[in-house]
Amino acid sequence: MAAHTWLRCGRNMGISIICRGGVFACLNSQKYSNRVFQTQNYVERFLIQGHRSFASDANLDVETDRTEDRSVSNKSNLKSNSENEDSPQTRLLKVAIIGEANSGKSTLTNCLIGDKICAVTAVPHTTRRQTTGVFTLGDTQIVLLDTPGIVNIPTARRLKMNREHMRAPSNALHDADLIAVLIDAADRKRSMVIPETVLTNLENHTDLPSVLILNKIDIVKTKTKLLDIATVLMQDREKDEWGYKPEGGWSKFEHAFMISARTGDGVDDLKNYFTVKAKPADWLFPADTSTDQNFEQIMHEIFREKILQLYEHEIPWQIRQVSVLCEAREGHWRIHHKLYCRTKSQRRCVMETLEQLRQFVLADLEDTLGQPVELTVDVSYSAKVGFQTPLHSY
Repeated sequence: MAAHTWLRCGRNMGISIICRGGVFACLNSQKYSNRVFQTQNYVERFLIQGHRSFASDANLDVETDRTEDRSVSNKSNLKSNSENEDSPQTRLLKVAIIGEANSGKSTLTNCLIGDKICAVTAVPHTTRRQTTGVFTLGDTQIVLLDTPGIVNIPTARRLKMNREHMRAPSNALHDADLIAVLIDAADRKRSMVIPETVLTNLENHTDLPSVLILNKIDIVKTKTKLLDIATVLMQDREKDEWGYKPEGGWSKFEHAFMISARTGDGVDDLKNYFTVKAKPADWLFPADTSTDQNFEQIMHEIFREKILQLYEHEIPWQIRQVSVLCEAREGHWRIHHKLYCRTKSQRRCVMETLEQLRQFVLADLEDTLGQPVELTVDVSYSAKVGFQTPLHSY
């Protein structure tokens, strides 16, 4: 299906004005000096009788004016050259992707980058900390700040979320140049409203441009409904004596995009928009970089994704990972990973499908590295798991 893009604002056409310092700035210096010499000889022959003093004064004034014109032209050329040297030849844009849980922020990040750097599952709150993704188009570098789903304080207490999870979205906005609000267009309950927590962040950063992104359009059967959703969400969510009304959004969105991060439909339009919004600045990462994470962190994300897909209840959230061995050998990689469970019953559940877990992880690791991987996984029990492991506790 062709991508549908609904734009509220047109594109402003810019006018470029070029000014010249003087007519003589474009003349060749050698030809210009020869012409002056010929003119001087002609004036001397023509005015040699009775006009020598006048001719000499006139030549002196002409030469003085021309010398001043040359000095002014040289100064302007030096100034323009220095400005060109100071201005960077590269462009940069930092985009903070915010939204509710399970709206597809990590899927969109992976799709834009073209590589898997974020764990993606159907389980809400899969992302528990900020992840940085990078992709480069020509002389433009786009830095994506993938954030956890924004939640209110009661929900965070119920799910026992840490401070890093709660503060990640607001911290990302402090470093961003543009805010991208992602909405699940296929969710009937949440598609017509922007949550209060998201609106609060937008109101605290009115100096930053923002765009609306309707995701999962491939699931929406009636495509005309997308226009209704975009119209409602690009109007301010009104308040009454009881608080916010059940529908509405933010009127300061510059554009609204309709995409499917899973299939890639409409993502190219989003890339082009990010490229246009980029400003001259030095790149933060090399051109071949896709994330600020090292391979060990990416491997932990792959394990966590497969664990969330295979196991239920509290098991995925209480398992901790330790990378015992991870090294490149001749033509292949050797990896030994260890999982710690909090209780013995959890360890028994993991051991039942350990081989299936290993096969799922192995396929993604070989796809990421592009080489064969020799992977072994060990499962242990520890009542103090999460307090003595070297990585973040989710």
